[in-house]
Amino acid sequence: MNPSRLSLKKSEILRGYRIFSRVIAEGQTFQRGSVRCFVVRDAHQKTALRVGFSVSRSVRNAADRNRARRWMKESYRKNKALIGAEPLQTNEAVMVVFLCTAHSRSVHNATARSPIEQSIVALLKDLHLQLAGKP
Repeated sequence: MNPSRLSLKKSEILRGYRIFSRVIAEGQTFQRGSVRCFVVRDAHQKTALRVGFSVSRSVRNAADRNRARRWMKESYRKNKALIGAEPLQTNEAVMVVFLCTAHSRSVHNATARSPIEQSIVALLKDLHLQLAGKP
């Protein structure tokens, strides 16, 4: 597989407190395991899909929060093909925020990595169905 297809470009990353707050406040919510996904469609933006990653403060240590965020980014990057390209042919942008609420001990001991990846994969499949307009 071509490694460039697995990259996560800067233009695909959602940034900024206001945008994160808006997506979390207004977004449709999906949850699988310890990862929650918020989705907002926006007709005013041009970028097709932008993704953000966050970890709740229940993970106390900043190094552990960063580790969990890296795991989520890597899981998304490796499995983003599950979303598919056909539902994103519309003119509206889709903004997604993944929020990890794993236990602090599991992140510190690296036992949460596999469940986080499984949750991201399940959420990407759900997101694909939702964007395609299927129930």
